[in-house]
Amino acid sequence: MVQIGNVPEIVSVKACLITLQEQEVITAWELPYENLLTRLTAAIFYFSLEKNVQLSEIQNMLQSFGTPVCEENKDTLSDLSYRLTFLEV
Repeated sequence: MVQIGNVPEIVSVKACLITLQEQEVITAWELPYENLLTRLTAAIFYFSLEKNVQLSEIQNMLQSFGTPVCEENKDTLSDLSYRLTFLEV
């Protein structure tokens, strides 16, 4: 059984985002309300890209986790530029 706030798929995506930040593909990322999540499809990640990085590159890098949807952030939960969700796992 999945424990709230400890979802293996979310942990894997977070590890990927940390790696992308270390590789200077993204400048920052965050996952609000992480401790309430029980599945990846409910998670909303936010991130900002480094200059000269295309949004499609991020989507390609995240394909192994499901169907990523990256779009401009219009939410008020984060000041970061882009919003990332997954349609299916």
